[in-house]
Amino acid sequence: VLNIPSLANINKLLDSLKDLDPRIEERVRIVINRYIKDSAFTLKEAEQSIKKEIYWTIPNDYHMTMSAINQGIPLYKSAPRANVTKNLGELANSLVTRGQPQKKSGKFLKFFRSNA
Repeated sequence: VLNIPSLANINKLLDSLKDLDPRIEERVRIVINRYIKDSAFTLKEAEQSIKKEIYWTIPNDYHMTMSAINQGIPLYKSAPRANVTKNLGELANSLVTRGQPQKKSGKFLKFFRSNA
């Protein structure tokens, strides 16, 4: 979440990971969950604070995600057309395709729909 405690924790975590393996930073991607465009911090300010690019943002859709959790079913079944569902599928697809963001493909969701 894009707030001061979370950004401070990211910095601490990144420092700890660098202590374990200095090359790990190139493999770590920062994802902002429950992102709200009108939050107190901009993405640019957050990137400056953590000295790392933000790889992805997942939009805040508390109602849809809590509904899926409470029903015990995945978002792609409870709300397949919701922005948060599409976004999560795009994130998963970008990770499967060697970490290159591909915001428009949707291959990951198609895989689950055809195999569900």
